[in-house]
Amino acid sequence: MRDSPKIVQLVAAASLLLVVCAPRIIKGLTHTPLHQEHMVASLAPQRIASVSLVSDTILLRLLGTEHLAAVSWVIDWAEHSPLAGQVPAFIPRLTGDPEAIVALQPDLTVAATHSTPGLAATLRTTGLEVLELSTASSLEAVISDVQQVGMRVGAATQAARWSNELRTRIATVESHARRRPKFRVLIVDSGYAQGLCTLADDLLLRLNAINPVRQAGLQGALVLDAERLLAWQPQVIFVAVSPASAGADARAELAQIPGYTVLQHAREWSPLRVVGIARSALSSVSPLAVDALEAMDRILEELEQ
Repeated sequence: MRDSPKIVQLVAAASLLLVVCAPRIIKGLTHTPLHQEHMVASLAPQRIASVSLVSDTILLRLLGTEHLAAVSWVIDWAEHSPLAGQVPAFIPRLTGDPEAIVALQPDLTVAATHSTPGLAATLRTTGLEVLELSTASSLEAVISDVQQVGMRVGAATQAARWSNELRTRIATVESHARRRPKFRVLIVDSGYAQGLCTLADDLLLRLNAINPVRQAGLQGALVLDAERLLAWQPQVIFVAVSPASAGADARAELAQIPGYTVLQHAREWSPLRVVGIARSALSSVSPLAVDALEAMDRILEELEQ
C-alpha cells in the first residue's frame, strides 16, 4: 500500500526535524593515483538501489541513471523533489519495503536513517550491502555524504569536484552575510521551528542570522505556537512551501500555527518579511539545501537595501 501524502510530508519534514549532533565530516578527499582510480571504478557497484530522496539526488548527479536499479518513489512528487520527471518510468520506485529491495538483488543499496529507519539492518541480514546516510545537521555533513557516496560508487573525482563547487557557493553566501546586519530569523517547516543541532540552524549561522531558538538554548525541532513567536519576535520568517509559491509572501502558511490568528490581531509584533522557500530545498538534507541557503541570502540582501 502506498504511503499517504500526509505521511510523506511528515517523512520529508523529518529531514529538518531529526537531531543529529555527532560530527560526520570528511574534510577533503585524498588524491587517488589514476591507476588506482580506474581499479576502484572497475570494482564499483553496477546496480544501485536508492531508497531516499537524499541518495537519489546524489547518485543522479554523480552517475546519471545508468547504474540505478531503483529510486525512491518520492522522487516523482514535485512538492518535495526537483527531480520529478528526470528518471524514466521503467526504473522501479521503492517505498522502503525490504522484500521489494531483496527481489531486485542490487549490488548496493543506499538508504537514509531519517526516511527508512531500521531498513539497513534488515537488508544486511539478507546479505545485501547497504550504505546508510545519517541525517545531516550541517552543510559540511551534507558534503561528507556526497564524498562518501562518491567513493563507494567509483565516482570520487566527480564527488570532489561537486564538493568544491558547493563549498564555493557556500563561501559566497558567507561573504555577503558578513557585510550585513544580523537579522532575527526563523525557519518554519510543517509548523516546526529548528534549534541547535539541526541543518536549519547551520544555514542560519552561515547567513549571519540570529536564530531565536538557538538563542533560547533549545535543541532540535520544536512545535511553533503564538506564545513562542511573540517571545522570539523574529524579523524574518522563511517557510517551507510548494515550488510554485517559492519567493512569495507566505503569511497564510502560518495560519496552521496555534494562536497565530489571534497574534495577528493583537498587533504586538509583526515580522518584516514572511517568505516561502521551496520545500524541496528547505526541507532537504541533501546538497539541495545550498539552493535554500542562496534563496534566503537573496531575501536578506534585499532587506538590507
